[in-house]
Amino acid sequence: MGGMEWIAIGATLAGAKAQKDVYELEAKNQLEASKNIKLQMESDVSERKMDLYSQLSSLQADRKGMVFDPFSGTSGSFGRRERVLAQRDISKIRSMGWNKSYNYRVGAVASKQAGKVALLKGIASASGQAYDSSTAGPTKTSKGMS
Repeated sequence: MGGMEWIAIGATLAGAKAQKDVYELEAKNQLEASKNIKLQMESDVSERKMDLYSQLSSLQADRKGMVFDPFSGTSGSFGRRERVLAQRDISKIRSMGWNKSYNYRVGAVASKQAGKVALLKGIASASGQAYDSSTAGPTKTSKGMS
């Protein structure tokens, strides 16, 4: 095998390694996005809870100001209804957040696997090049070196 064959094999392996590195970087970015989705989800949940507390506080102030008849139970039923709606909203927010986070984590695993495949393909290609050049016989540039 001449010097050009070795250069070609080295370039093939370097290309495969670079491709694997790109896939690993993509996987890292997807894991980071998954973490960001979780943080956003928790922020949205906290915001919804604060809205609930604000609404309940407003109902309490209205009750104290006698806007509602305190003996009718109307203000209490409004409060219970707001709690039920808030809990549903929070469940939906968490469900969507966990789903998005899961999708990013699956994408990260797929990217890592694709990187491994790319590296193996490069190694197989370089091995094939090495085998082909070793079985091809002497070339004009390497006749005297064999």
